[in-house]
This record gives sequence, C-alpha cells and structure tokens, in this order.
Amino acid sequence: ARSDFSSLAPWISTGNWTIQNGTATSGPGGSPTLMLPANLTPQASLNISVRARLLSNTSQASVLFSSANGSGYAFELRGWDGTVALSPAVNGSATSNLITAPFPLQANRWYDVDVIVSPAGTSSYVDGVRVLQTGSVLRPGTAIGLHGYNGAVQFRTFTVGTPHVAISTPWPTPRTYMAVALDGFGASSPEYSAPASAAGHTTGRAGIDIGNASQ
Repeated sequence: ARSDFSSLAPWISTGNWTIQNGTATSGPGGSPTLMLPANLTPQASLNISVRARLLSNTSQASVLFSSANGSGYAFELRGWDGTVALSPAVNGSATSNLITAPFPLQANRWYDVDVIVSPAGTSSYVDGVRVLQTGSVLRPGTAIGLHGYNGAVQFRTFTVGTPHVAISTPWPTPRTYMAVALDGFGASSPEYSAPASAAGHTTGRAGIDIGNASQ
C-alpha cells in the first residue's frame, strides 16, 4: 500500500491534520493519529516506510502497528529526550519501553523511517541504519498508523509492503544499546549488544496505491 498524502483519504484521522504539498502535518494541539483501514493492511511480514520530520526539539513522531495477538506497538522518534524507542502503545500513546537507544534528532530534518515486522523479529531503521531490533515474534496484525505527540510533526511518502530491497549501511562505530529483547509477548531477556551493521536487512517500497494521486 502507498500514500502520497495528496489528501487524508483513505486514512482514518483523529485530532488535527493539515495536508499540503504531499505532506501531512499534525496539530495544533492534541495527540493526532492517522490509521489505515484494516482491509488495506497486509497480514504477512511487512515493511512500513515513511518520511518523518519533527518541527520542534520537543515533539515525537511514531509509526504504529499491531501484532497478531491484538497488542499495539509504536516505533518512536523522540525529540524530547533524544532517543528512539519501540514501545507498547494504546491509542497511539506509549505505555512503557520495550527497547530504547540514544539517537540525536534534529528539528526540521526529514528522516527515512523503516519498521520491519516479521515472524523472525522486529527491526527499526532510520536513514537506512538499524537502530533497534528485537527477536520477538511480533507478527503483523490488522492495524498500521502514524502519530504525532508533544508538538507538530510531519509525514510524507508512506508505503507498506513486503520487504525486498537490501539496506546495508553500518553505524559509524559499533554501539551497545541499553535494550531488552523480547521472547514472545511480554517475557524479557537480558540486555544485549545490537549489531553494528544493517547487512542483510530488507525493506520494500512497492505496493497498492492507497492515495488520491490519480483522482
């Protein structure tokens, strides 16, 4: 599936959103969310891709997805504390951290975000670099969305499809995350060192057009 944000269709929106020049901007105020209709959401392994921008150093942009057991999750770009995180989420709001890692975020800079959800685990990438990973079996469910928090954020060029294009950009230096890897749903294992390279990762940007580009 693909959306160029030429309009809010077919997104189901809550809160305030403005569409202009292929960009969805959240706010003012509230905690706005965009969700895809369930019948447009893949049920197998998937790659969610979007460009995201924080309009202030205090705002947060999130990619939302559900697992096959009905739980909600959010991959978050957190300008307010300079981290990225994968968290359980209810109505777009995180309830705790599964994994978090320091990540310097700049206001008014576009970031390419990829979230890979598959039976083998969940991986999150920013600008082609893997920043978070779990071994959890977070099989995709029936919900995918975008969320803005604590200030205005922008999204553009959204796709969701089957992973297929390799990303292999490494970190400049090896990093160790203060992270908890999940075993199944809810059980945790000790902290682990995240791989220094994204070699072998796959991502996809092809799919069925869900926007209004041709209308």
